[in-house]
Amino acid sequence: MKSKRSEFFDLVIVFFVFSFIGFCYEIILSIINGHICDPGFLIGPYLVVYGGTIIIVFLLLGSKKEKKGIIKIMTKHQITGIIFRTIIYMLISGLCVTSVEFVSAKLLYSNFSVRLWDYSVMPYNYEGFISLPTSLLWIVLIPIIMFLFFDPIYYLIKKIPVKVSKILSMILITIFVIDVIFNVSFILINGYSFRLYI
Repeated sequence: MKSKRSEFFDLVIVFFVFSFIGFCYEIILSIINGHICDPGFLIGPYLVVYGGTIIIVFLLLGSKKEKKGIIKIMTKHQITGIIFRTIIYMLISGLCVTSVEFVSAKLLYSNFSVRLWDYSVMPYNYEGFISLPTSLLWIVLIPIIMFLFFDPIYYLIKKIPVKVSKILSMILITIFVIDVIFNVSFILINGYSFRLYI
């Protein structure tokens, strides 16, 4: 009997793929800026802010092929035109990124005194965690990512056999949980991040 495909396992892999892409993006950005750094709070080559944001946007709004949530409802009931729906998509996706950035930065700084980014030098910033220029940038970038790159990656992942997808997802989740537990424990015991230690 053929196993039923679960979107959950596919989205887990999507999460880690975009988290890895975000990691690579930050590395390249650091090289361009003249100081190579190993970004992120965890040891693995992934930045969950990127992967998490992409998943949230997908579940709330969908992608070019996969209409979901708010956009699916608006499209189904023909609420406003495509231009207005695109503007809504841009604004909500930008708000999602800004929210994820703020909550992540605030939690890491408040609980572990770890600051992964600092927008203090930018205008209209709040505690250096978020800023208007970066939020405006995300309003443009996230829809571009979702409309151009999400679907090819998502449908490529859907071609992975169901059993392989489940096993791979569970392996990735296990590695991630161990990574989180280790890093949180290290900070609580030593008072500083493992990344500072290495």
